[in-house]
Amino acid sequence: ELPASMEVPKGRPVAEKILRVARQVQKSPPLREYLLGKFGHDPSFGFLKEYNPLHAYFEHLLSLGPEALDEIVARPPTAAPTKPTPPSTSTSTAAVATAGGAAAPPPPPSAAEEGRGGGGGMDVASLLEMLNSVGPVGSEERSHRLGLVMYPIVEQWYPQQASKLTGMLLELDESDVLPLLSDMDEFKDVANQALEALMEAEGGS
Repeated sequence: ELPASMEVPKGRPVAEKILRVARQVQKSPPLREYLLGKFGHDPSFGFLKEYNPLHAYFEHLLSLGPEALDEIVARPPTAAPTKPTPPSTSTSTAAVATAGGAAAPPPPPSAAEEGRGGGGGMDVASLLEMLNSVGPVGSEERSHRLGLVMYPIVEQWYPQQASKLTGMLLELDESDVLPLLSDMDEFKDVANQALEALMEAEGGS
């Protein structure tokens, strides 16, 4: 049960927003810092800050584990959640950023095919060699080239949101992104998380 002294949301919209954000941050921990930087001056995201009265409630939700949070999200938040036996936690192999990343432009076909390997995945070694020839990690040209590689892949799944999703994925560390490109199933899973974060950010902020 929640401690009696813990501040809880007084309205359903606020409770739902905190639940949505907690669920996304639990799946993708770096999203917390991104949201703080992007919406730090938005009072509706105040629960992300330690001094906010609802911060303890937000942290409590994060402690419940992904299965418990999914269960809470699936039902109307009519009562304060009860802390169950912690399930086995499983987080994504990469974090997803939320909306607001720099969008990547559609690439020419040749850029999309660079580094492509068998089985639908990419040859990460070849891709890394290509990126190293463009510029150092963190450089604009290198990020642009990586975006050119990712865009057509994302576009196959989400043509309407491909530009925004690619920009969101470019917010991740390169060391997180490259392994994903060797496994299209895993890459699509992370793209799905990015889409969910995008839809919730656009619909809940």
